[in-house]
Amino acid sequence: MFLRAATAAAKSATSRLTTTTSTTATPLARRFLSSTPPPPPPSSSASATASASASHPAWLRGLARFANGKQPGDRGFWTEIGVVFTVFAVTGSSSLMVVRKSLNAALGVEGSWRDGPNAWRAGYVVCGLPMYSMILLTLGTLSGRGAYFRTVLHRMYGRILPRRVADKLKP
Repeated sequence: MFLRAATAAAKSATSRLTTTTSTTATPLARRFLSSTPPPPPPSSSASATASASASHPAWLRGLARFANGKQPGDRGFWTEIGVVFTVFAVTGSSSLMVVRKSLNAALGVEGSWRDGPNAWRAGYVVCGLPMYSMILLTLGTLSGRGAYFRTVLHRMYGRILPRRVADKLKP
């Protein structure tokens, strides 16, 4: 007896739900309350690349942000990484050397962070970032990755400049 009553109640609730769903429910509710299965995801090269890159370790997938859109396993991935890292390494070393030599020549004194003078220290801070930026943009453009390094410079200056000024520098 109890089983028949429960079955009848369930049938009437289901019929009320389906009539209510089709007339008053939102499209999102209809989608979730529908008995038809969802369509399969489209098969494209982007989903194939995403599933292929999921098999790589996290540190390797993290390198992909330096590879100009290439994913681990793609042809030329390691070349892109090598070029970008080389540009950063050469820029850091050369900017240190150029700023130090130019400050020593401009101030007429052999200075350093440890020995001073304070004018040398202040000049190093003031001249260091613009010199690094110029060298990075020059070497990045010469390596054929100018768009990537312009984006890097925009992010770098976007953190220290006011938003209205940084937006003018957007690549």
